[in-house]
Amino acid sequence: PSDLEITGTEGKEKIHLRFKMTTDTREYIARFPKEKYWKGFIICEAPGIVEGYHSDGIKTTKLTGVCKMEPQRQVSKFGHNSLKITFLKPPEGVGISFDLRSHYFMKKVFTCIQLAPRPKIKFSFERIDNI
Repeated sequence: PSDLEITGTEGKEKIHLRFKMTTDTREYIARFPKEKYWKGFIICEAPGIVEGYHSDGIKTTKLTGVCKMEPQRQVSKFGHNSLKITFLKPPEGVGISFDLRSHYFMKKVFTCIQLAPRPKIKFSFERIDNI
């Protein structure tokens, strides 16, 4: 995420914080040597600023500072895989498309078959690099 807001309340007290990323993210990738179940570990570092306030019902205090979001994940040997099927319906036409992205097979495949208003077939095939 590049922007995140958190609000907490308890009784009359309230705290509100907004985290905004101000620079491009940096990724750190550590590969696992034996790769039995996981290919590696990824840390995505996103530096930014935090702004907000704290209120106790009487006094409100402004809060500012710096922050760094660091989502972490392990990369499965099977990678990220998705299949999107889209049906084209009238009045746009009649047809179907398949969009397959598979890191396991290292392929991105797109197929579209349109029957109306003008019959056409599209096919696209690309290689995907794994980490």
